[in-house]
Amino acid sequence: MGYIQFKHHMSEVRPLPNRAENPGKRTSPWLDRFVLIGFLIIAYEVSDEVLNFLEPEIGVIAIPISLIGLFLVAVLMAEQILILIEKTRGIR
Repeated sequence: MGYIQFKHHMSEVRPLPNRAENPGKRTSPWLDRFVLIGFLIIAYEVSDEVLNFLEPEIGVIAIPISLIGLFLVAVLMAEQILILIEKTRGIR
């Protein structure tokens, strides 16, 4: 049906965006995953308090707003913590 042709050689491979570009400085996606899962667990734990705080003010739409807001805050906080960890390790 079709022919797949690779035009890039291994010498042209670059790191993922926002990753270490210095040889010898190693980053692992597992640290990213663990920090993100940790912040998602924290967001789940505080979700009831946030929902109880928002529900009298905005009513029925408090559930999707609190879930989306907590998810976004967890992702942003995890990213900032990872940047701080990489800066202290000398990767960035």
